[in-house]
This record gives sequence, structure tokens and C-alpha cells, in this order.
Amino acid sequence: TGLKLDDNLISIAFAWTKHHGAAIDISITGTYWLKDFFEKYRGQLIFHNGLFDVKMLVHSLWMKHDKDYVGMMQGLQNFKTFDDTMVLAYLAKNATTPISLGLKEIALEHVGSYAIELNNITKHSKKEILRYNLIDALATFYVYGTYTKQLSSEAYLQIFKPSLYTLTKMMLIGLPMSSERVTEVHNILEAKNKVLHEQIQENKHVNKYNIDNIVVVNCNPIISCQFGLSSVSNTKLSDDDKEKILRTRTLNFFLGIKNINFR
Repeated sequence: TGLKLDDNLISIAFAWTKHHGAAIDISITGTYWLKDFFEKYRGQLIFHNGLFDVKMLVHSLWMKHDKDYVGMMQGLQNFKTFDDTMVLAYLAKNATTPISLGLKEIALEHVGSYAIELNNITKHSKKEILRYNLIDALATFYVYGTYTKQLSSEAYLQIFKPSLYTLTKMMLIGLPMSSERVTEVHNILEAKNKVLHEQIQENKHVNKYNIDNIVVVNCNPIISCQFGLSSVSNTKLSDDDKEKILRTRTLNFFLGIKNINFR
């Protein structure tokens, strides 16, 4: 119970009709049987704003930490085809002006006003929290029955419902990507970058620029020279970048570059 991803599960409620349901105090029962239920249940799951509920369940029951990708995927497998009454209400209302899709407003005629402050649930007794959760579940079932026709709509079946799984995943860990593919593309781009860099360095205009901007700072009789870089000495390049440039131009010097300014 809470509004942030790292909030703990305090209670949960289930409803099987708009008049019948049960609320469970997780501080007493623990999460083992709750997790076991979602892993074994093969019936229909209905949420209102399921992106929030499923995200909280997966994070709390399966993920050991925020970057636990394996745990996240294990949890998400149990919520691939849930229905969302908020989406059903959105499609049914189909308004061009701002509308409320909040459960309290949509189900007001069925359950009345029952909202409590969730930012700090310590202000409420367990009985109040359990009552709130139970009414939430009953209200969700009521909204489901009210807008059930939208379950067969083309927009819901082909666009909105299939998107819920992907969006939940994004809310948990960011834009879904294949780690293997990311590594593969990174290596491809690194190889291409190396080839292009070599081609650029071999360009006659680049070579001439390199030549014109080398300054020999000091040379001793055994040809041990220190090189400066007049063109970038006052720039904001990092020390590593300056070192790479100096290294390239030092090599050019020993390959027979002429017209170097001594000082």
C-alpha cells in the first residue's frame, strides 16, 4: 500500500463479484502464498490502472533489487494478459475533453466516497486500510461490468491490451532492450569507428593539419624529443584526448614529417 515503487505491500484485496470480496493483511500472512497464488492462478486477472498494481507486485514479490532483470521477467510472466478497467473506461467514454478515469470517481454511484490518504498510511488503522482495499476491489469489479462491451473492441484487443505488458516492463526497468543485442551492436560500431578513424588519419588534409600544428619543445642528442600541441594547448580537451593526439603526431614526426617549427 503506497504510491512509490519502493513502498511495501501492506495488504491486498480480491473480489469475485461487485458485492463479494476479501482483504488480506500481508503483515500477518506474509508474501509466500500471495506469490504462489499469482504463479499458479490461470484465471482472469482484472485491475484498475494495472500498470501501477502489476508494477508494485512484480517489484515486491519477485525483484530482489531495482536492477533484478531476471526476477522482473519471472514476475511479468504471470501478468501477460490481465485486463484493465481504466483502459475500458477510457475507450467507452471516448471523449475529446478531459475526463476523470479515477476509480473513485467512476465507481462513486456503486461504492460512495471511501478514499483515504495514502502518502502516509500510518495515520490509519489496519481495519481502515483493509476496508479501503476491499472497496477498491469491489469498485474495480463494478467498473469491469459497466464497460465489459469494450473487451471485444478492436482498439482494446489489438492495441491497448497487448501494450500493457510492454509498458509495465518499461516502468520497472526502462526501455526494454536485449542486453546481448546491445553488446553486439556496440562491438559493430566500435569496429566501424576504428576503420573510419584510420581513414580520417590517412587523409592528406588531416595529415597536413597535424604537421602544421606540431611544436618540438625539447630534443636531446639521442633524439629523445618532447612534443607540444600548439593548436589545442588552450582548449578544453581532456588530458587523455590530448595524450592521444600527441601520440599520433609524435608517430607522424618519426615517419618523416618535415616543416616542423622548433623553439
